[in-house]
Amino acid sequence: MIKAVIFDMDGTMIDTERLSTGVWQRVAKEKGFELTKATIDSMRGRTTNRVREIFQEIYGDSVNYDEARALRTHYMNEIMDRDGVPKKKGLVELLEYLKKEGIPAAVATSTRSEAAIKNLKNAGVYDYMQAGVYGDMVTKSKPDPQTFHMAAEALGVDPKECVVVEDSEPGILAAKAAGGYSVFIQDVTTVPKEAREGVSAELEDLAELIGWIEKINANAEA
Repeated sequence: MIKAVIFDMDGTMIDTERLSTGVWQRVAKEKGFELTKATIDSMRGRTTNRVREIFQEIYGDSVNYDEARALRTHYMNEIMDRDGVPKKKGLVELLEYLKKEGIPAAVATSTRSEAAIKNLKNAGVYDYMQAGVYGDMVTKSKPDPQTFHMAAEALGVDPKECVVVEDSEPGILAAKAAGGYSVFIQDVTTVPKEAREGVSAELEDLAELIGWIEKINANAEA
């Protein structure tokens, strides 16, 4: 029985991963360091502290991560303030369905709270969330399931009765480890087949989750 839905944010609720890739490449060019697609992919779904560690492992002291991240944040904010925050296909339809059915929703993201809340509000979906767990609230980065366990606790729902929706490799690994249902929706990053093994479902977009939840809950009630 699915009693709650827990969403990753970037690449799952809002279409920021494509934008982020271009902005990071712009920052790398301006700062004079090489940033490969593989490195960008390894950063997705990670907390700021973990990405800082990744930069240290790759570049040592030759690149100041905090300076690069500040510039990336500046450019991201500049673009989204001008153009708005793009929502993923089917998001509002799904959120309206959950609201109608009385199924609570939470966001569980590696993005820090100030930036995440701003993006959700600008996308017009913040008020649909009954709880939020952000990157500056956790001590362990995905693929550890801490983020999702905290979200389930905030909603007052057993993690086994939650469905976690994710798009990244560390995210889907954390979703599976959380112990409930896990749904993978492809975004810009190629997630290895091994990481996707054992997920509850792979769907094309968020709207498909409506029928899937109804099927799961109908079977549970039968």
